[in-house]
Amino acid sequence: MAFACFALVSIAVKAQMGQIVLHHQGAVSVFANDKMEDAMTKAVDGDTIYLSEGSFSGNMNITKKVSIIGAGYNTVYLGTINIDIPGEPTLTARLLDAMDIQAVIEVKQACKGMVIRKCKFRTIIFSAKTEDATIDRCWCFGTGANGFKLSDNIKGVVVLNSRVRSISGDASPSTINFMHCNIKLIYNVSGASVFASYTNCIIAGWYYTDSSFYTNTVFRYCLCGQSYYSKSDYNYCWNYNNTSILNDNCYCSLSDADLQAKGYIGNDGTVVGCTGGENPYTLTPAVPRVTEHTITVDTEKKELNVNIKVTTN
Repeated sequence: MAFACFALVSIAVKAQMGQIVLHHQGAVSVFANDKMEDAMTKAVDGDTIYLSEGSFSGNMNITKKVSIIGAGYNTVYLGTINIDIPGEPTLTARLLDAMDIQAVIEVKQACKGMVIRKCKFRTIIFSAKTEDATIDRCWCFGTGANGFKLSDNIKGVVVLNSRVRSISGDASPSTINFMHCNIKLIYNVSGASVFASYTNCIIAGWYYTDSSFYTNTVFRYCLCGQSYYSKSDYNYCWNYNNTSILNDNCYCSLSDADLQAKGYIGNDGTVVGCTGGENPYTLTPAVPRVTEHTITVDTEKKELNVNIKVTTN
């Protein structure tokens, strides 16, 4: 435990530099912000890699069963993140947590049990079979066909209490359930079908080029800004007829009190959208993090004094 705290302290003290801290069985290794490949090479299955506040460059190729934990939205990763773990592994710990990913997340090799939590990312692509995955309290900000990309490689994914600017379908059936999400746009390209379920969601609008959009799409307890459901499975839903119900950042124009007063309640008894459910949307890290720190130098004693405040959520 002491070494885990040391890793967090190290992150806080030099956050402005952007550090990568590998924690392995009590041992700590520190890498520069552009040396993720070196950290991944040294890591083994079960290790944790902490990212400080600051920016990080270079692609991140995840080839081990590790946890990569940032310090929140001030941890900014500029490169692509490739999930490329050999052997179709079952992941038992969260894979990505608490960071702002400015590029693409792509699943390149099959995996089971992947968890991405409290992350901001532009695009997510499922290029390999993805089973029993959870995307929890995330913000997918990509637009048009460059947001959340559905595919037939999805064999069980649940998206919980997230904001999603755009969902696009580019393949045949997938098994994915969006629950308590704010979704700005469902973008359907010609010849594709969006095979998905939407439960307790707020959905602002659609862009589509043919009627195949509706095939095998399920809506339950959703508040929708448009009513284009003639060929979909659509029950216990409400039409708001106002595409501006969600702004460009997918925040709802109605407060929780407004939703409650109008009766927009999901099948779990809470309001629809990302602020309902058991775990309402937030990007604030759940892991212990340093919220305050000071560094002073005692020139007489030749000592460096570090004072920290650690907060948990």
